[in-house]
Amino acid sequence: MDPVQAESDPQANLLLQTLYEQAETFPAAAMMRAFQHVESHLDILLEKNAAGDQSTLPEAARKSKGVLRTRYLQLWAKTNGLLPKNAWTTFEELRTLRNRVVHEREGLVSVQMAQDYIAVASELMVNLSQSLGAAEPVQSDHPEE
Repeated sequence: MDPVQAESDPQANLLLQTLYEQAETFPAAAMMRAFQHVESHLDILLEKNAAGDQSTLPEAARKSKGVLRTRYLQLWAKTNGLLPKNAWTTFEELRTLRNRVVHEREGLVSVQMAQDYIAVASELMVNLSQSLGAAEPVQSDHPEE
């Protein structure tokens, strides 16, 4: 599947096209921006699911703000099966690679690496978007084809 056509949403396709174009000139920046969009999709999913019953959240998540709250929500969502295990694994791999890119010196990221990263990020955003429409947590560990 061509990642640019992964979602039928024209705005999502424009975003991906822009990221691919940016990767040709600033590959590390394109990777970081792609991860920001993945985080945004995840935040929407977490807030939607947590909003229904705040009492199901751990106390630390209810009292925290910002990045710490997001990490607590991620752990809570993982525990409660909001996404298949492989989606969480992909998210953590993208996060780890993004952190490495942020802390490495300029020029270590090739255009191809950035484009591959964007493709994986795109697939994860599609998965997160599909989960937003789900009435109950996803139980499968296998991505839908």
